Amino acid sequence: MSKPAPLHGPVTPPSAAASRPTWASAAPLASPAPHGFVAVDQLLRDRDAFVQRVAHDRELRQLVRALVVAIAVGAAVIGGSLGLYRGGMQVPFAAIKLPLATLLTVCLTVPLLSALRQAREGRGAPRQDFALVLGACALGVLVAGGCLPLYLLGYAMGLPGRAMQVGAVLCCGVGGLAGLVLLWRGLAVLTGRRHRLVGAVFVLAISVVGAQMCWTLRPWLQQRAHEPTVWVRSVSGSFLNALDGSDARAVGVRGRR
Repeated sequence: MSKPAPLHGPVTPPSAAASRPTWASAAPLASPAPHGFVAVDQLLRDRDAFVQRVAHDRELRQLVRALVVAIAVGAAVIGGSLGLYRGGMQVPFAAIKLPLATLLTVCLTVPLLSALRQAREGRGAPRQDFALVLGACALGVLVAGGCLPLYLLGYAMGLPGRAMQVGAVLCCGVGGLAGLVLLWRGLAVLTGRRHRLVGAVFVLAISVVGAQMCWTLRPWLQQRAHEPTVWVRSVSGSFLNALDGSDARAVGVRGRR
């Protein structure tokens, strides 16, 4: 019976091998929170990690800066693209107004969210609320920007103004829906079981405020070529009144006395 071949090289005792630190077996350290455009990339790729970062209040100041830049640049590109239908000064006007409308919506609605959480939970977290709402709006802007090539395709094909309006609403609607989904998921983490009432009230509020803000800062496309390009039109009625009037015209009623 042949003997097994001797092992070559030094033999490491099991205790020594177990005590030797290795990268594969070491416990993973908590990675630093991403900054700059990496934080925006995390918002697109890993929304759960973004929500957890907001919930644990990890370097929110740097996160807010990155989100503000993303909203400013992304909304400016979308607004300028909408203004292409008229051209001229409408392009820079819309490029300035859309980021302004988005950021104003955030500033006007975050105090409401903090007040709702204070009344429902007995405590508030304005920093977390601001970061979450800002992240939801940034995601909405980025998703709407991803749909923008379809709008530009319609512009290149020379579609009429009504079709371009529908395309713009669809692009912004898809982005808004993505932002509201992230907002709902974030509120579920921040407020736990009590997120349904707070989330329902706040989602409705931010939707109305955002729509009214866009209505106040219109025009965006400005279809009528004979009209001069203006910064904003005179404030008349509201967004809800405009929807009511659109429904009336759709069924053949020209106006109400």
